[in-house]
Amino acid sequence: MKKILLILISMFIMLPVSLQAKDRSKELQKRAKQTEKRFTKEGWKIFGSTISLREALVKHYEKLERLGDGAKEMSGTAATSESKSNNLAIQAASSNAYNDYAKQCRQIVGKTVNSMELSDQEKDDFLATYASNIKAEIQGQLQQSFVLIRQGKDNLREAQVFFVVDEDVLETSRHRALEKAMRGFELAKTLRDKLNEAAKEQVE
Repeated sequence: MKKILLILISMFIMLPVSLQAKDRSKELQKRAKQTEKRFTKEGWKIFGSTISLREALVKHYEKLERLGDGAKEMSGTAATSESKSNNLAIQAASSNAYNDYAKQCRQIVGKTVNSMELSDQEKDDFLATYASNIKAEIQGQLQQSFVLIRQGKDNLREAQVFFVVDEDVLETSRHRALEKAMRGFELAKTLRDKLNEAAKEQVE
């Protein structure tokens, strides 16, 4: 009898959790359906996957939810005149994602660098090195989620690449990139501390 009561109590305890998970799953399915509709209307098709676009979107949103508040979606888009070469368009789209993120990081850290007692050339060199390091660091950290392909105007092949990454991982990458950039420059400790604080700032 006691065992039966324990089982019943466990079922009642787990029921709200189960219902909440079911409702959340419905929300993700609805969101994926809406996004799929938009992409399809724009002519995009999923590439290099055995699952449907909607399934890929659901998995994408699930990844973002699992990472919680630290989750970040990144994407890159590119077009190539090589109309039959999906790989070239995908590589260019991925490269654009890295470049865009590095550019934003450079702008954030640049606010601090521009206040330093360095020449304009030194500032440009430092920021260029930092941006280059950022790209090198995040390439191994970004987890590709899904890829879209479409035939664009003027016979262009277009690609969109989507990534999911944890902000903690990105912050670690930013600090490593900054540390490498600072090795070649003689900076006062106060300036180094300010740069480290700037590197903590999230990129929207």
